[in-house]
Amino acid sequence: MIDQFAKANAIEPSEQNLSALFNYDTFQIEFNVDEKMKPTSYQVFGDVPPLFQLSGYWDLNTAYQSTGSQAIQIYLYSNDQKTDKTDTLLLTSVPGSNQEMELQLVRTSSGTPFVSYVFSLNSNN
Repeated sequence: MIDQFAKANAIEPSEQNLSALFNYDTFQIEFNVDEKMKPTSYQVFGDVPPLFQLSGYWDLNTAYQSTGSQAIQIYLYSNDQKTDKTDTLLLTSVPGSNQEMELQLVRTSSGTPFVSYVFSLNSNN
């Protein structure tokens, strides 16, 4: 967890590892696709706090990985028409040499980020 206000104002500590406080070892997220590899539904598994809706539908802001430094946005929806957006996850790292995928969830108030959660995930296959 990153306290965005503390980080922006150089107040320590600005980051806290929550994995020791919650059972994040069981955290899994499944992103499903259809036969054309288009995003459909998602579901979260494991004994973890519900920081975002644990099941629903998803989409991407782009079909291709960015060549720049911009994170891909994973939009989460409560309905299959994808009109009721519930959250946005940022895909900040994809598996490469370290075999991890990193997702970030940013909470804002009046458009200003105040806390973010970073999830470093490994494949369970």
